[in-house]
Amino acid sequence: MKLISTLAISLSLMGCASAQSTESARQFMVDYTDTWNTYDTASLAENFWAMRPTREEEKAGLDATFARLKEQGYEKSTIHQIEVCLTGPTTAWSGLKFTRLKTDGSPIGADPQATNYTLEWQPDIAEWRVKGISSQPGDDPLVCPK
Repeated sequence: MKLISTLAISLSLMGCASAQSTESARQFMVDYTDTWNTYDTASLAENFWAMRPTREEEKAGLDATFARLKEQGYEKSTIHQIEVCLTGPTTAWSGLKFTRLKTDGSPIGADPQATNYTLEWQPDIAEWRVKGISSQPGDDPLVCPK
């Protein structure tokens, strides 16, 4: 019995280690974009963002962002490129190039745009969360920080 529980713990730890990878961070960003395009600020606040002290504050900030975008005719974001690299034992960087599209199909702002995300691995839930964002010119290459 002890051998079985030791094996189960070992497999569990191996699963966590492999989950904390560039592949999982890339999938996190794909899932984030899919959720973003549904305007589901509750899910974004709970499952993706972790920059504000509470989920309620996170959701309120996201609600305000979507209100500003919708005033400009926003419909969705189309992703052109995702770059990801691990930057530390529990951190990753992701860069996204995207176009923000209006309901008529025309872009909002520069096309493409680019945003850099600082991601942090949350070991208690074994998932990534966005801890910081910054923009960069859309024409500049997405390059992992050194």
